[in-house]
Amino acid sequence: MRVHWRVLACALLVSGIGLMAQTARIKGLIQTEDGTPVAGSNVLVVRTRTPPFNSALVTAQDGTFDAPGLPAGTYRICPDIPSSQYLSPCTWYDPNAIVTVQDGQEVDGVSITLHQGSTITVVVKDPGGLAQAKHNGNDPPQFLFIAVKGPKKIPYPLVGGIQNGSSTTYQMVVPTDTPLKLIVFPVGLAATEDAAGEVPDTGKGYDFSQARRLAQFSSGPGTLPTFQFTISNKHN
Repeated sequence: MRVHWRVLACALLVSGIGLMAQTARIKGLIQTEDGTPVAGSNVLVVRTRTPPFNSALVTAQDGTFDAPGLPAGTYRICPDIPSSQYLSPCTWYDPNAIVTVQDGQEVDGVSITLHQGSTITVVVKDPGGLAQAKHNGNDPPQFLFIAVKGPKKIPYPLVGGIQNGSSTTYQMVVPTDTPLKLIVFPVGLAATEDAAGEVPDTGKGYDFSQARRLAQFSSGPGTLPTFQFTISNKHN
């Protein structure tokens, strides 16, 4: 039987493309410090370099996850349990949450342990509704930027606050054994901390040292004191 050379060439090309398109797989386990598997945890697998690629999945009842179909690269494994006391290993750097795979490679046995932290609470009182007010394009912006800066020197904004009347409460789980900085940056507003007075409008932030203050207020995982700020018109 004679095979036309064009047919043979096409078959070889398709086969070559299939080999080049081989994808990798990462499998592992999400557990707590006492070895309890974490079922139903959201897990985001994110490639750290371009071109971007991510895969979203949920852990099984035994705490395992399986991320197939990954292009070669280095990935961060980012489990997330909303409304819990567990730290995000991608926010608070965990080397075990970083995995590198090649084309066609399967990496099994990745184990990520979630550690408990302490909850920092920031309450912003806005009796005049200044931060929520709408402004036209000619008005200068007015807002209060609040973030926690950790060991990687990256500010993580406090978002998704719960509003109750004229107050908004923000929370974030932070490590109990790491020096951190609470950044409060008023723009076009005046901000006063209830316990310490006015926050300078310098953008440099309002500092607190975990090493000092957490040792005084919390020796282990738990809840930190609440920081409260009141914002007002800067011209007052």
